[in-house]
Amino acid sequence: MAAKAQLLGRGRGFFLPPLPPEYIQALCRRTQVDGLLVLEAFDSDMGLTRRTTGTRTVKDKDGKEHQVPTFRVDILMRVVTGFRTYGAAQGFVLDQAR
Repeated sequence: MAAKAQLLGRGRGFFLPPLPPEYIQALCRRTQVDGLLVLEAFDSDMGLTRRTTGTRTVKDKDGKEHQVPTFRVDILMRVVTGFRTYGAAQGFVLDQAR
């Protein structure tokens, strides 16, 4: 069951301080779950590399051939996530992983 709660980050540190135990306990009671798995950190970097690789021949609607440039684009994306698992009974962090 999704709790439908979204909390906004407020800094550049990877993990923010844990959610308050009272909040975790109340949310678990309200949604009737034994614990929470929360995506608490997300960061991504993306880089593009574009290279001209030559030309190719294409035909227009009238059948006339044209030379058009071709390009190769490489995308490199790095994604880092951080999850925390909270227990409903005490509301504390049981585990976290980056």
